[in-house]
Amino acid sequence: MSKRINKRQQQGMTLIENLVALCVAAVLTASAVPALGQHYARHQVASISNELVAAVRQARTEALTRHARVAVAPLAPRDWNSGWDVFVDENNNGRRDAGEPLLQRFAAPPATVRIAAAFGATFAGDYLSFDESGYPQRAGSDGLLLGRLAISGEGHARSLCVSAAAVRLKNGTTCT
Repeated sequence: MSKRINKRQQQGMTLIENLVALCVAAVLTASAVPALGQHYARHQVASISNELVAAVRQARTEALTRHARVAVAPLAPRDWNSGWDVFVDENNNGRRDAGEPLLQRFAAPPATVRIAAAFGATFAGDYLSFDESGYPQRAGSDGLLLGRLAISGEGHARSLCVSAAAVRLKNGTTCT
């Protein structure tokens, strides 16, 4: 005589199965968070670097087009972390004075990104100026402007390198 056992069909997942799946998801999420933070920091440094490059290219192009001095300078004196302006520097002093045309204003970078000028002992790096031929030169003179703006944040760094031949962006903190 055989007994027939009537088993209920199981529907859904048990509480134990749900808890195991939740624990696996929590472990995977926790391991991804640091990588996302590093990716975001790298993105911020790259974004600000690209904005500086855009400002410099605009200044150089406008200098060539207008046959005039065009400068990029921080909003607060010697503080590139305050944001920066691209403007026609009619009196060639490296500062935006009343009446000088503003071409574009760039907002301050986030607090996690820092910009530091390194142009040598004789120049503080408080502006980038381009003459009528598109060469980077010191305001008020024909002296070449050589150095870099270092953009860094949370272990990531880029340098905007300024030389007589070109202005270029490099990874790291040196221009060699």
